[in-house]
Amino acid sequence: YTGLSAGYLSMLEQNKTSPNIDSLAKICEALDVNIAHILEGNRPGMRVIRKDEIRNEEYPDENMTVGIVDFKQNNCIYEYITIYPGDTKKKESYRHVCSEMCTVLAGVLMLDIVGETYELHPGDSAFIKGGEKHRIYNNNDVETISLWIYQKNSDGLL
Repeated sequence: YTGLSAGYLSMLEQNKTSPNIDSLAKICEALDVNIAHILEGNRPGMRVIRKDEIRNEEYPDENMTVGIVDFKQNNCIYEYITIYPGDTKKKESYRHVCSEMCTVLAGVLMLDIVGETYELHPGDSAFIKGGEKHRIYNNNDVETISLWIYQKNSDGLL
């Protein structure tokens, strides 16, 4: 579709060479991708992320696993946070630059925001303004699962 040789395309795929602007334009045209997005670094992002593609981070001091779902679009990050039953070693509050919201999917989420405590049940949601100190934990006997949405600012910071 590009008129470029299979060997040249293979070298591009293996990052053994870089395309000139004419070759890049041909590749973009064949893939129906706007060359401006490539040159500006704005890639179209992902439309679907499978369960096994979610990046999981473990936080044993907080009895927590965070599954990060980043579509690389619209400056939003989505996280599935699972908090396991039991007391945590770490009890500090967090403060983020961006605002965030959560919805409880299973279990009971305990949420402290600026000195107030809320008990959230499945289907309940909460909004936390950027800069507000908050802490989440689980003081029940079953795991708590919640979905969080963060909007990155223009600097890419959460």
